[in-house]
Amino acid sequence: LTAEVVRRPHLPADQVDACRAGLLQDIQSIEDDPGQKLFLALREQTLPSPLGRPVMGRLESVEAMTLDSIVNFHHRQYSPSQ
Repeated sequence: LTAEVVRRPHLPADQVDACRAGLLQDIQSIEDDPGQKLFLALREQTLPSPLGRPVMGRLESVEAMTLDSIVNFHHRQYSPSQ
């Protein structure tokens, strides 16, 4: 199945860039909040993966996201066997 045939999750292609930009802005804003930055660092150090991972993701992974990668991730992770 391709992203063109099945759109689950439903995410219009023209909205991916706007969603990515908003998420990148949120991630970058953490640099302006020392308390939040410390909390996230402590959480990552003390909790096992995946619980310690940043909820918003990391800058590099968000920058690399495409509609196809989102759809492929959804198909791999959200299936009856997963």
